Amino acid sequence: MEAQLLALSPCAGIERLKSGSGFHTWTPEEVAQYEAHHPLGSKARLALHLALFTGLRLSDIAIVGRQHVKDGWLKIRPGKTSQSSGVTAEVPILSDLQETIDATETGDLAFLVTDWRRPFTVDGLGNKMRQWCDQAKLFHCTPH
Repeated sequence: MEAQLLALSPCAGIERLKSGSGFHTWTPEEVAQYEAHHPLGSKARLALHLALFTGLRLSDIAIVGRQHVKDGWLKIRPGKTSQSSGVTAEVPILSDLQETIDATETGDLAFLVTDWRRPFTVDGLGNKMRQWCDQAKLFHCTPH
């Protein structure tokens, strides 16, 4: 707009977000506190690392598994974009995430499985993450 290349601002009519709105962003100290409570090899640690190292939504973390891994990359079409843009997320599996996957008892079609070896539902995984955060005394943290 300042360079007079546009006649109308593409941001016209968009309200500015209020400061402090939205979900809490975990601090490095909170991640360390969670990891101290949930050791390598635990489902809780794997859930956190899948979120941290992939940026996937909880709904996609619930379904991601070995079928999404190829040549050191995680490739998945996120559920939220599958009907709209059809974009495929391609994320390198960093060594920290690979170490966590290797150390954890996982399922095949879903890395994260319940005690009955079934994939979590999205709501079930959300509830379990709430429990894992509470166990680590991180009552204000969520996987969102």
